[in-house]
Amino acid sequence: MPVMASGDDDHEHAREYLESGQAMPLTQLLSRPELAGRQVLEAELEHKHGRLVYELELLGDDGRVDKRYFDAASGEPVQRARDD
Repeated sequence: MPVMASGDDDHEHAREYLESGQAMPLTQLLSRPELAGRQVLEAELEHKHGRLVYELELLGDDGRVDKRYFDAASGEPVQRARDD
């Protein structure tokens, strides 16, 4: 699954973040136990509230979209919002 960022140079910015250590590879994030086996609908690498985060949209067992945010460098959860 591609890593995305905002703007025209999405892939170049994402590569720079990965190479500089500001972001872990998406595959590494998705290997976290709480994400194992979850269906990823969308993944974006973006700045939120002054920090670089992965925004993941996951399909829940109940069919609802679960939006999760993770620190791009550490992979630690930042916040969780559930879409109705």
